[in-house]
Amino acid sequence: MLTLFCGKGAPIHKGEFASIGTYDFPLVIRQNVSLDELCLIGFSETRQNEQKHQSATVHFFEDDDKFDEVWNNPPKYIAKLKQYRQVLSPDFSQYADMPAAIQIFNVYRNRWCAAYWQQQGLVVIPTISWSDNSSLAYSFDSVERHSYVAVSTVGCANNEDVFMAGYVEMVARIEPMAVICYGRLFSNMSSYATCIEIEYRTNTTLSYTVHV
Repeated sequence: MLTLFCGKGAPIHKGEFASIGTYDFPLVIRQNVSLDELCLIGFSETRQNEQKHQSATVHFFEDDDKFDEVWNNPPKYIAKLKQYRQVLSPDFSQYADMPAAIQIFNVYRNRWCAAYWQQQGLVVIPTISWSDNSSLAYSFDSVERHSYVAVSTVGCANNEDVFMAGYVEMVARIEPMAVICYGRLFSNMSSYATCIEIEYRTNTTLSYTVHV
């Protein structure tokens, strides 16, 4: 069992959740999600005493070093995240040139944070990512069927075929109720599942729905 000690608090046991699949990723259960007037806020833009954006959904489509602490010290961020309507699970990076072991571990961290947050009373939308075809064997594990999920096309413009191959497989495996897409929808994405396009913006705090 993996154990994380968090400052002066009780240790967090990282093997404490129900797990399924070849790699024993923690199970992320399907939850009721609010898509009305959906807007996203990056984790790095969240505040300890939020006054303006409590209706936003927190996303982690940022550099990993901006949110590694949600894994390193999970209890520290619960109160902060609870201020917001709901959260996406952390998008720990998967790149084709990464060793498979690291990619698998990053999927594990994604699922563990999601399961932990759900246990703590947050509404969590699983973020799903993948790299090349070999990653499809594990990238969609441990997400309950018919969940709402989130993906991002940011940075994938030159690899649309690879993205779409994974996307089609993800839809077949998870059968999502809807897909929240951070960044431009690629052609035909909406023919496989209901999609909600969220604009990619770098110079403002919130990103809003532009297409459903």
